[in-house]
Amino acid sequence: MIVLPLTGSLIKGQSSESFPDGSGVLIVDELGPPNEYAMPSSIVEIVNDSGMQVVYVSDLTIEQFNSLSSLHYRLIIFRVHSGPDSIGMRQKYSTWLYIDDQLNDEVGAIRLQKGEVAMTVTAKFVANKMSGTFPRSPIVLIEGCGTLADTGLAEAFMKRGAVAFVGWDGTVTLSHADIVTEKVLEKLLVKKETLGNSITESMKEAGADPFTGARLSYYPLSASSVSYGN
Repeated sequence: MIVLPLTGSLIKGQSSESFPDGSGVLIVDELGPPNEYAMPSSIVEIVNDSGMQVVYVSDLTIEQFNSLSSLHYRLIIFRVHSGPDSIGMRQKYSTWLYIDDQLNDEVGAIRLQKGEVAMTVTAKFVANKMSGTFPRSPIVLIEGCGTLADTGLAEAFMKRGAVAFVGWDGTVTLSHADIVTEKVLEKLLVKKETLGNSITESMKEAGADPFTGARLSYYPLSASSVSYGN
C-alpha cells in the first residue's frame, strides 16, 4: 500500500487488549498511532454526528480478528495494509506461528514499506476460521489496497453474514482513501443515503486516486439499496 503523509488531529485509540462488542461502528486502525499516519478526527466526528456508537481499536491480533464475526457492529471499517486476498495485522510475521493456517493459505505475510513483515489473514481464513456469523449483517469497508481487485474477500465476508463489502479496485494512497471514506460516511450515516448512492456520489466528488487511478466500489451490486435510514 502506498502511504502519503497526512494532517489531522490525533484520535486516541482504545487498547485491543480489552476488545469490546458494540452496536454501531467499529474502526480498526492499523496505520494510526503508534504508527505515524493518524486517522483524520473528522471521520469519527461524522459517526458521532450520525448518533451511532463508535469504537476505535488501534490494532488487531489474528485471534481477535477471528472473533469479529461474533460481535454486533453494523459497520466495520479496517484502515489497514491489504491486498486482493489479504488483510494485514499489526502482528509481526513468524514462520513458527499459525503453521497449519499458513500451510492452508489462511494466514500469510505482507512486507511493509520500512522492511517489516506482518501477519495477514486471507479470504480462506475468513471463510474457514472466523467464529460464527455476524449477528447484525454489517457493511465491511476496507481502507486498503486492492480488496475489490477480485471478489474473493468480499464473498468470504458475505458467507459470514456481511450485507455488503466495500473496497478499492487497486493500489490506493491513504490520503485519498481517507477523503473518500469521509464522504461516504457523511452520506451513508448522516444523510441516510443508500450504499450505492453514497459510493457513486463520493467517487464523483473525489474522483479516482490521482496517483494510481484506483476507485472505491462495493459488492454485491444488489447491496446498492442497503441503507441506515430510520
